[in-house]
Amino acid sequence: MRTKVVTGSLILVFAMFIQTQQGNAQGEPRGWRCEYRIFEGTSDSPRLYNCYGRSLNSTRARAKVRCRGNPLCNAGACLPLDFTPRNSCSRY
Repeated sequence: MRTKVVTGSLILVFAMFIQTQQGNAQGEPRGWRCEYRIFEGTSDSPRLYNCYGRSLNSTRARAKVRCRGNPLCNAGACLPLDFTPRNSCSRY
């Protein structure tokens, strides 16, 4: 009887461990989108651009490089994506 209880407990713990690992894998983003905006003079609506990539750091760095030297450019927020994008920057 004790062997059945111990075996059942081990199976339950193993099943909980597997479920936890699957939940963690699903929670991680597969890619990132980092925005940058270019304001033109008195225009209230800036031109919007997005950079895409797998790594948050490299995608954010690419967006900041696009703004370098342009005082009318503002690097904005980065959002996680549920797909794996190719490394690119484009107009929104």
